[in-house]
Amino acid sequence: GIRLATIHDRIEERFVKPLVLDRLCALIEPALEDAEKSLGSEAVSSLEKELTPFATTPSGVGLDVPAWLQRLQSELERVRTSNSDLSNLAETMFHVPETPLSFTPLVEQLRDWEKRTREDAD
Repeated sequence: GIRLATIHDRIEERFVKPLVLDRLCALIEPALEDAEKSLGSEAVSSLEKELTPFATTPSGVGLDVPAWLQRLQSELERVRTSNSDLSNLAETMFHVPETPLSFTPLVEQLRDWEKRTREDAD
């Protein structure tokens, strides 16, 4: 018979692999922050430690980039984009200040709004 490695990989991963992948994605941002500090150091980051089982176990047929690697790439791009100057500028420009509102005035505003919409409908 023929053993299809890709089917075997899917059955073997169950629901644990996505959780481990979520943890790896969560480690990307701290690893980027620590990268400059440990530039000349031989220290191994927690991301590298957690990534070892994924990197040592081949999956798929070798033609396509594994899904876990694409997910890590997407998370890396998201983190880099969120830390960009343009992102910080947009966040400060489009920041809507919070205005605390107690429940009673909110209910009154909703009643007025309902009354106006009824009057407009008539």
